[in-house]
Amino acid sequence: MGLTVRDVQERSETIAGVEGTRRFYVSHSSLSSIESNKIIPTIYKLFTLSAIYRIPHRQLLLSYGIDPDQIRQFENVLKLPGTPLVPKQDYRP
Repeated sequence: MGLTVRDVQERSETIAGVEGTRRFYVSHSSLSSIESNKIIPTIYKLFTLSAIYRIPHRQLLLSYGIDPDQIRQFENVLKLPGTPLVPKQDYRP
């Protein structure tokens, strides 16, 4: 894609500013650590990297061994009552 580490850092700063939290910011050192598999990025940083690199978030999750399609499998296995983490009226996809 031709982006430098600095490009990614600056774009992540923009996303963090729009979101109003530094959790979305990816510093030079964080990106280097993520790329060298020294750390696993937070969900916020994955969101940012997905947006910057135009990689679907599902693909990024799969690269870390997380298959979102398995959620349904566990819902069926666990047979949980209807107790959503976020009440339906508050959920805005």
